[in-house]
Amino acid sequence: MTLLTGKMALEALYAEVENPEAARSSYWEREIQYVQMTADGQLQGKSVLGSVSTKMGMLYSAAHWILQAPFRHMGRGLRDFPECQRLCRLVARRQGRSFTHDMVRQTLSLAVIRQHADITSEGSCNLIIGDGYGVMTSLILLSSPLRKAIAVNLTRSLFLDLTYISKAVPDAKFALVKSPEDMAHALERPDVRLIGVQADNAPILGSAPIGLAVNVHSMQEMDP
Repeated sequence: MTLLTGKMALEALYAEVENPEAARSSYWEREIQYVQMTADGQLQGKSVLGSVSTKMGMLYSAAHWILQAPFRHMGRGLRDFPECQRLCRLVARRQGRSFTHDMVRQTLSLAVIRQHADITSEGSCNLIIGDGYGVMTSLILLSSPLRKAIAVNLTRSLFLDLTYISKAVPDAKFALVKSPEDMAHALERPDVRLIGVQADNAPILGSAPIGLAVNVHSMQEMDP
């Protein structure tokens, strides 16, 4: 069985970014017509996939630091917040982006998770749902080197996730799975740390030993 990994996985995803998906909401169907994506993960036009600020000068960094003060204060009661912030700044640096408000949100989220849940023990996987630019997945991979991570998303977003995660955690080999057989193969391979699943293939997650599932700040366009 051939498992799509690394560059081959990205090429397979990019080949499908224009294909229709049953998992898209009407909001996504409307908004994605305004954005184009290149093979290296660059977006052009109005994007609902999130944004990456590359303005990293001293003035921009100072402005972000000042404006983020209330959120750092929120993290003071969380045991692992300093370590989570260090990891998220590492992700920002490796992805070539500013440490912006959305990354502070991910930092706080990870600190809360680590306060209340075990995300490091072997034997199960960490699942991240709808992760914009792969920030939370990158953080969890860095926090949990002994566990595999699974990222599930719409095709365009998953392509971005895997592209940016590979920058933040370059030693984490990733695979794209499309069937229960692929999933079993990826779970068995010790060299595969990250498994990508397209939203339309979400039922195959049932065959994975998921110990933690995380969704941060997504699917807000859907009603209850």
